[in-house]
Amino acid sequence: MKVDEIKWLFPTPILEFNLQEYLTPEISKSLINMGKTDNGLVDGIRGDTNPKKLPQCKVLYEIFQECVDDYSTQIGIKTSFIFESWMNILTKGGSVGVHRHYDSVISAAFYPYVEAGSAELVFISPVEGFRMMDANATNSNENGKYAPNVFMISPAIGKLVLFPSWIQHYVPPNKSNLRVTLSFNTRFST
Repeated sequence: MKVDEIKWLFPTPILEFNLQEYLTPEISKSLINMGKTDNGLVDGIRGDTNPKKLPQCKVLYEIFQECVDDYSTQIGIKTSFIFESWMNILTKGGSVGVHRHYDSVISAAFYPYVEAGSAELVFISPVEGFRMMDANATNSNENGKYAPNVFMISPAIGKLVLFPSWIQHYVPPNKSNLRVTLSFNTRFST
């Protein structure tokens, strides 16, 4: 019997952008050298200065906002605006625990610098706990692309990943010497 149509319900939109052309050496150096403080969630270093406030990053944040606008258009939601930003710097063995971003619409991970072997950004399926009988599905062919309970995105210099703030995610222990992430959250305007 021929199937008329398959409907994949409740997809989670994650968009990737290659912004390497906007990442100047001056911006990279400034971001890597930002002030550093410890953070309970990050097993590494979290910058205590908002990178959005760095003058050399002004154009980069304008591009980020354009990407947020594109994401909003692609998935059909009202436009939101970047309201906070921070850095995570992971050295060998550093990680970020499972979390989601409360009080935010869209969250981001941008990679101004990563070395080969840097840890992936791992997303956890929002329906994992409800998939009682198929939770251990391992089908890796095209038809099984929605079966996994985790999805990994490899970092690359200049890659921007936008995702809904409600999705749980984490970074496993880093295998490289240095993995730098600039992150931000968005909110709807009031």
